[in-house]
Amino acid sequence: MGMQWDGLLRNLGDWYGGFERIEPRTGDRLGIEPSLVSLRTPDGGTTVVQRIRRASGPIADWEDPNVQGLLCDRQLFISSLGRGFMALPSGAFSQGSTQLGPFAEFGAELGLIEGDRRVRLVMRFDRGGALEPMTLMPEWRGEGPAWGDDESGSKSGSGAIASGAPGENLLAALVGTWRGETMTVYPDFRPSDRGSCELTVARSGADGSAIEQCLTFGGAMGSGTVRSRGHFDGHRIRFEGQETPGKPAVQVLLLKDGISANCPEQVQLRQPFVLELGWLVAPNRRRRLVRHYDASGEWTSLTEIVEEKIDPS
Repeated sequence: MGMQWDGLLRNLGDWYGGFERIEPRTGDRLGIEPSLVSLRTPDGGTTVVQRIRRASGPIADWEDPNVQGLLCDRQLFISSLGRGFMALPSGAFSQGSTQLGPFAEFGAELGLIEGDRRVRLVMRFDRGGALEPMTLMPEWRGEGPAWGDDESGSKSGSGAIASGAPGENLLAALVGTWRGETMTVYPDFRPSDRGSCELTVARSGADGSAIEQCLTFGGAMGSGTVRSRGHFDGHRIRFEGQETPGKPAVQVLLLKDGISANCPEQVQLRQPFVLELGWLVAPNRRRRLVRHYDASGEWTSLTEIVEEKIDPS
């Protein structure tokens, strides 16, 4: 458990931000609750105390004993990690369902860290397997305004893409070739694997709405190439199931601040799938975190990818 615990400890601090409900097909914000999530260790690192506070509106002083508008104020004492949680040396982590089952709610949280900025995303699916509204949590650590203020009083923004239409700007930034290094950890605690990958994203068609991707990867667990073709509608890229008849469509929802969410529109048994959080942390640098599920619906691995853009076209 050493690496997992060390990864959790990379998240220590006071994280200011907001819980934003996101419509899963348009990326529209359905509501926001300003938040402060504190992770501290009172005993030198053997226990972590997590305190989660959410409010109905902006809070000037979270430590004011008479603060008004709190919707949630709870603490969790962590001295061991369950099977549903895994972390990487960077501090990236994921927790959630370890098995997809019939007529059961299903979901997971994925988190990425870049310095004193953090992005978390929760994807949930209802009892029928349909994707529900997501919860996006952009956060910054400490008192400094590492993220730009928006009208809600929360912080956001990595400065990696221009302001304006989030989907169009993020897609424009992603077009090109990305070369990355990968690290994969496993919930059965077998040794971690390192590898490499290369992803090319291109637009085609008369209006540029056709999206073509080519992913090549290699590592201790094997190598291969995956090609896919999708359609961009201004908010998301939608990839129809091509190799497997009846396979649900997969979407990549393009959000503000260089954030993307990749998942099926519906999870089904006997269909392997991934849940992925992407984050363009700089114009030529991207982080991705991928939670893999196999055809039996079992969670099999967690992979972090750190990519650099090598072809600006």
